[in-house]
Amino acid sequence: MEEGDDIRRYSIASTKKTSSVCRNFTSRRNKGNDFLAALAADIANKINADNNSPGEDSDMTKREKLFIKYGYHPVLDGNEKYPRWRSRFRFEGKIVGDVKAINKSDLEEKFYKKCLEKEAEINKKKYKVQTVFDEWINEKQELKSVDYETIRRYKNDFQKYIAATQFSQIAIASLSIHDVKTFCTKLVTSHSLSGKQWSNIRIILRGIFEYAMENEYTEKNLADAVKTKAKCSVTHKKDPASQVFNADEERQFKTWLEVQFEKTKDIRYLAVLLNFLLGLRRGEICALKWTDIKESRDGFKYLVISRQMKRDEKNKSYIIVDYTKTHRDAEKPLVNAATEILARIRQAVDTNEYIFYQNGKLMDLRQYDYIFDKYASSSGIQKKSSHKVRKTVGSKILQHGGSVVDAQQYLSHESIQTTQQYYLYDTRTLKDQKNLLEKIFVPDCPKQIS
Repeated sequence: MEEGDDIRRYSIASTKKTSSVCRNFTSRRNKGNDFLAALAADIANKINADNNSPGEDSDMTKREKLFIKYGYHPVLDGNEKYPRWRSRFRFEGKIVGDVKAINKSDLEEKFYKKCLEKEAEINKKKYKVQTVFDEWINEKQELKSVDYETIRRYKNDFQKYIAATQFSQIAIASLSIHDVKTFCTKLVTSHSLSGKQWSNIRIILRGIFEYAMENEYTEKNLADAVKTKAKCSVTHKKDPASQVFNADEERQFKTWLEVQFEKTKDIRYLAVLLNFLLGLRRGEICALKWTDIKESRDGFKYLVISRQMKRDEKNKSYIIVDYTKTHRDAEKPLVNAATEILARIRQAVDTNEYIFYQNGKLMDLRQYDYIFDKYASSSGIQKKSSHKVRKTVGSKILQHGGSVVDAQQYLSHESIQTTQQYYLYDTRTLKDQKNLLEKIFVPDCPKQIS
């Protein structure tokens, strides 16, 4: 029997919707591809019209679209005693195979299964590691689930360690556990990655595989395979001289800030002074409001940290978001010196809900960082970033009798390991260390007089 004969014998799916579509064709007797074109157009119109109807079966919608794509067209062969159904399987307009079954419902299921297999085969070639990474990053940017600096680090690390490798051009669905482990091991050894560097790359790879699984680009979640037996290089703790302001440097910087504020009345100088007492992330200090200052039942004031300023890369601007980096609010007691600086800021700023709002503008991340650039330039010293203030605060807590837990809580770190490994340094000068040692190593007995 040819594809144009007795169209009343043909139907597409067992659902009422698709059955009604097929009945529209009972009067048509077109031949071959003309029939298929008309059929596809009518079904596509039916799907588009009903696609947003309540109770729509998403699985059937997917099935119908695949049937259109691969030219599902059931034909009854044989006779009533020995019936047999078949449908050509078409890809890009060409017949690439036949699907056969004893009854029509079995034919439909077998055809659908073949469609899914073909889709998976296409995806193996389409969704490469690079492609999935790009989609994953774009999703994170759109959802604003991580900050701008983190997104930039992900992109830089992927470009530096993965993009130029053959691994980035492999279809993610075709990767095996062995492929992933081999790549990870070679990556660590060839670049002599430190534990921190490898940890950052592992986050990227896990994100790629989990995103691919969620979007059905692969049936295998290889996120757990992102590990290596290769030994990472030893991470040497950075020189304190480059990571914190020592006691002399802090005094000199604070003096300069005071002088500059008296000259200009620019509250950015007071913002840096205040942060030497608070140890906030720069996005958190830029987003502070006067209503964040609370008073406890015991009569002292404290600060609630519940938002931050972030870089909106898409619009090339800064935005305020109502969450912190750790997605947890934090409370910080205000020492007397901090309260005094806030009082000075109140006198210098415009009336606004934000603390650092002056001359009709809210201080942003770039303007805050500019103070550190200006100080380094005017003093002729090597610049230390604004984040070094935060490290200085954590180090001073430990140095003056506080515990690691005290430093962790004050800096609002989720992990105490982060505090220990990256935020605790000796801020004393060499002279301070000598004075301490002189007190410790006092002679046990007086010198003998000859």
